[in-house]
Amino acid sequence: MIIISNIIYITILVLLLLTSVILIAKLARNSYRLHYTTILKSITDVPTPVCIVNMSNNKIIAGNELMCKLFNLDKMSDIDITSLNLFTDQFENYIDIKNICKYSNDKYHQRFIHITINNMPKIFKVKFSKIKIGYKNFIIFIINDKTEIVNYIKKLGIFTNVVDEASEGILITKFSEKENMFPIIRYANPAIKEITGYSSKEIINKPLVAIFE
Repeated sequence: MIIISNIIYITILVLLLLTSVILIAKLARNSYRLHYTTILKSITDVPTPVCIVNMSNNKIIAGNELMCKLFNLDKMSDIDITSLNLFTDQFENYIDIKNICKYSNDKYHQRFIHITINNMPKIFKVKFSKIKIGYKNFIIFIINDKTEIVNYIKKLGIFTNVVDEASEGILITKFSEKENMFPIIRYANPAIKEITGYSSKEIINKPLVAIFE
């Protein structure tokens, strides 16, 4: 009789333990799904091209409309990373980035990638960071086309050497659709600091009104 009671007692304990394990697993899964869903929804509001890549299968799981527009894609989910022109013919660039995320202790990284699209040279600035959601690892990519600004700087060429030595303050600005109230400062020579108190590093890529604040 005592043996039967002990067996029943042990059986109940085992069932309780199994129930607890199942409950914990469900809670963990629900927490993972909530965190996962929250992150995926939040990237749609980021005002720059962004996407998330699953490191285990190299597939893009989500991205915003700006990323779709940048690479002329209809969707930005459940597609291979090579769907981005950035990595189509230069998959080794993605492998390098993936290895950096795997082995580097730094959280944030960036690099410039040069490619050719429709016989046109393009330059992209790629920022990337590894994140962990549950037990899975992902890479967040923020990608911007810097071709125009790089070519603009190259066109300045010898001109910058001349204006750098000028005693007068010289600014070069460009109108931006995103900042439609004021043009954006693209260049400032050293003399600007003596006149405004701001160095070129402080005001480049800022609206023109910044030097009057």
